[in-house]
Amino acid sequence: MNKKFFPFLTMLALFTACDNDENKATSQTIVLGDTATIVTEKDNRNLGDFVADVKVKEMEKKQQEEELQQSKQTEKAINTTQQTSQPVTTGKGLQIAFKDIQVFIPDVETKSFTNQNPERTGGASYQLVSGKIKGNQLRISGATIIKVSQRTISYVLASNELGNLRLQSLGTTSDWKEIAGSKGIYAITGLNANQIEVKNATPASIKNTVLREAKRSRCSRKTIQAWGQAIGNNPILSHAPFIADVRSVIWKIEGKDANGRTFYRQLRIDLPI
Repeated sequence: MNKKFFPFLTMLALFTACDNDENKATSQTIVLGDTATIVTEKDNRNLGDFVADVKVKEMEKKQQEEELQQSKQTEKAINTTQQTSQPVTTGKGLQIAFKDIQVFIPDVETKSFTNQNPERTGGASYQLVSGKIKGNQLRISGATIIKVSQRTISYVLASNELGNLRLQSLGTTSDWKEIAGSKGIYAITGLNANQIEVKNATPASIKNTVLREAKRSRCSRKTIQAWGQAIGNNPILSHAPFIADVRSVIWKIEGKDANGRTFYRQLRIDLPI
């Protein structure tokens, strides 16, 4: 054999052996538990359970929709309760239609000496003809009410067997006082004789006022002297023959309209003397 041809055969045999080994490695069966065939994933993004994640997201979405629906139902229930809790503002009594609210005082009769338009002016005034204000109610509907306040204008009445003397100058106008209410109904309180404010007058001022009112009422000289003796030299307005009473009751209503703007409405009732 030619010596030059022998090395060529040797190289061809080696090449064929490597090719067979490669095919053998490629086609061999994967053995369970063989560490050489196990691939370990190191990227956490690929380690999650896709199916479980989808289910969790679907459950969260469903829960959010249920919570939203429940919130809408609750809001609707609240609005319905507010509408059904409006007080009765019709029937026998005084009804005033302001721009934003309706005010009703049941079982009273009133009169007005002028043409009034409460819807435009925001205020109204009436004279009580029959019925009672003390112990009655203010019923308010139509808007959100923040606060209702009340004030009184008082006078003092001197009353005994000699007659009655109205001492207007010894009365006073009280400060505003908030009154309690619920669901649009506000009780009218603070009108008892011992709750009514009067002037802090001296005994001499009280006596002079009585004598002056007796003269103004055209009492006889004898009656005027009798009044002076009846009240004595140390009269006190909290004792007989004096009685504090109410000339007028005024209410101030503070609320918010549908646009959230604050408004004030005022109502005055003058009581007969």
